[in-house]
Amino acid sequence: MNKLWMGGFAVALIAAVGCVDREAQETAEKTAEIVNDPTVAIKVQEVFDESVVDSISITGAIATSNDANITGIVAGPIKAVYVQDGDRVTAGQIVGIQSQNDYQAMVSQANAQLAAMSSALQQAKADEELGPMKSAAAVKASEARLSRAKSQLEKLKNGARPEEILQARSQLDRAESERDTAKLSLDRSERLHKEGAISDAQMEQARNAYRVADSAYNTAKQALDLIENASREEDITAAQQDVLAAEQQLSIDKANQRLDVLFTQRRESAQANYDAAAQALRLAEIQLDNTVLRAPFSGRISGKPLQVGTYLAPGVPFARVVGDSGSYFEAEVPESLINDVSYGASVDVTVDALDGATFSGTVSAINPVATDAARLFLVRVSLSDGMNKLKPGMFARGDIMVGESYTALLVPSEAIVQVEGKSYVFVMVDNKAERREVTVGNKRNGRTEVTGLSAGDLLIVKGQSVVSDGSQVILEGETPEE
Repeated sequence: MNKLWMGGFAVALIAAVGCVDREAQETAEKTAEIVNDPTVAIKVQEVFDESVVDSISITGAIATSNDANITGIVAGPIKAVYVQDGDRVTAGQIVGIQSQNDYQAMVSQANAQLAAMSSALQQAKADEELGPMKSAAAVKASEARLSRAKSQLEKLKNGARPEEILQARSQLDRAESERDTAKLSLDRSERLHKEGAISDAQMEQARNAYRVADSAYNTAKQALDLIENASREEDITAAQQDVLAAEQQLSIDKANQRLDVLFTQRRESAQANYDAAAQALRLAEIQLDNTVLRAPFSGRISGKPLQVGTYLAPGVPFARVVGDSGSYFEAEVPESLINDVSYGASVDVTVDALDGATFSGTVSAINPVATDAARLFLVRVSLSDGMNKLKPGMFARGDIMVGESYTALLVPSEAIVQVEGKSYVFVMVDNKAERREVTVGNKRNGRTEVTGLSAGDLLIVKGQSVVSDGSQVILEGETPEE
C-alpha cells in the first residue's frame, strides 16, 4: 500500500512541474516579444494655453445644514415606530408616537375647568350688566319714599287745607244722603217682604245696599275727623320717624351703588380665570400633540430609531434625519492663506465619489476663529448645483479663485513623473518619447500648471511610466505601418 501511495505522489509531482514549466514558458515568450519589439503603445493629449485664475486648493467634505435629531419634548414610553434606518421621510411626517393616556386625561381635565370658568364668566358679565341697573332703581325708589315721607310730615305740621276740609264735608254729606236713601229703600223692602211682594234675595240685596251706604258714611265722617284733627303730636312723631328711615335707606342704597365697580372687577377676575383655563387647555393640547414625533424636514432616517416600549425623556434623541437639501462644501484653509479668501469667491468643487464631477460654488462663510492646534480656518462653500447627487460625508476637493485671470499650460497631474526630486513629462516627437523637465505650479481639479512645454506639444498621458527618453512609441489602436 505504501508503494501505491508513493507512486501516486510521484505522478502528481511530475504533473505539477509540467504545469509550472508551461506557464513560465508563456511568460518568457511574452517578455521576448516585448524585448524584441520595444515600441510602447501610448495615449497623448495636445497641450494648449488656457485662461486660469490663481487659486487655493483645499480638501474637505460635503456637509448639510439639514441634519437634526428628532428628540422627545414630553416624557413617556414609545407606543409606535413608523420608520427604519434609511427610510425617506417628508417634512411633518409622523415617525413615531408616545403613550398618550396621561396627556389625554390632562386635556379632559382642562376642558372641564374651562367650562366651569366659562359659566362663572357669564354670570359675572350678567351681574356687571344688571347690578348697576338694580342699584340705580333702588336709589330712585328710596328717593321717592323719602319725598313722600317728607310731604306727609309737612302736611301734618301744616294741617289740612280749607279746600280739603270742604271736600271732606261734601263727601260726608253725599255719603249721609246715600245712607238715608238706602235706609228708606230698606224699610220699604221690609214691608214688601212681609207682604210677600219681594223675594228673600231682593230683601238681602236691600240690606247689603244699606250696609255699604252706612260704611261709606262712616268712612267719610272719619276722613273729615282726621282732616280736622290731622296735626296730632303722635302722628307728627311717626311721620318724622318715617322720614329718618327713608333717609337711612337712601344712604344704604347710594352706598351699594358706589360698589357697582366691584361688578367690573369680578368680571375682570372671571375673565382672567377663563383665560388662564383656556391657556391651560392649549398647553395640555400642545403636550398631547407633542407625543406625536414628526420629521422636521424632508430627508432620510440615519441610524436605527428607538424601539417600542423605550422610555423617551425630553431632549433624548428618537431618530436622526439627514436632509436632501442644504448641502454645502466645508474645508479648512491655513492661516497663511486665509487673508486671500473673501466672501463670494468662486470655488470649483470636485467629488471623487461621483467620478470626479465638478460643481460650482461660492464662499458663504469663514469661521473667524482658527483651530488651536493647526491654526486652520473653517470655510463654508455654498453650492449652486448637484444637490440631488451630493451626500453628506462625501470627500471633496476645492479650488478657491483668489487672483486675476492669466494664461497657463495645464496638464493632467498623473502625466508628471518624479525622478530624484525633479518633475518630468514625456512628449511624443516623431514617434519617439522625449523627456522634458518641467516646473510645476498650482493644482486644480486633477490638473497642474507647468512651465517647460509649448502649446501644441503632444503630452503622453498613458504609458509615461514605462517609456524612457528616446523610446519608440505608437498610439493605441495603431500599427507600426500606420
